[in-house]
Amino acid sequence: MLSGSDFPIKSNTRILADFESPREFIRIARKLNTGQNISHDRNVRFYWYLDSEDHTWWNCSGKLPRKPYSRIGLYHGSQWWALTRECVEYILRFISSNSDYYSFFTNAYCPDEIFFHSIVKHSPFAARISHDFETATDQDEFSSSNDHGSHYVDWNASAETLPRILDEQDLDELLRSKALFARKFDEQRSGALIALLEKAFTLWNPVQHLRPR
Repeated sequence: MLSGSDFPIKSNTRILADFESPREFIRIARKLNTGQNISHDRNVRFYWYLDSEDHTWWNCSGKLPRKPYSRIGLYHGSQWWALTRECVEYILRFISSNSDYYSFFTNAYCPDEIFFHSIVKHSPFAARISHDFETATDQDEFSSSNDHGSHYVDWNASAETLPRILDEQDLDELLRSKALFARKFDEQRSGALIALLEKAFTLWNPVQHLRPR
């Protein structure tokens, strides 16, 4: 899963090699509805109508409580992922046989940070998750890491709009990262960094040879 604000930070050879592995590149950061005071619980504990054209409903967003989804436990993490074909096929089968799951997320907040993560955590592919807080040996290190599944994303910067726009000062950190892609890149502010990455990996058209997993 990529956006126009992303850019590869590894060579085609490295990207292809990692995609040949059985790893599910996805970051699971927390479990929801645990009874703890977690702000992300609001994403699913209340109804959200942010797509509604009716301002009455829109203004009710985040105020009307709802029953939690009980068929599987819900997990939250980074929306940026790269999953194996087998895992994606499992997700599609799950959705097909659990229409209530899809319906539940119609009125959730930032569902793309929960929807896929929860299914994968309860799937036969859970042990292959690349970044999972429940299997991390050092929770502080996990929380402070900028590696989010297949992406490097700087959520740890201070006094800036997050995630941070990357520039040439981030080059060494990006090259050290195990991530395959990074974000956010801005055409102007990240121009020098993009040029350095292109020079390092000759990435004029970095994804043209990538095949579906």
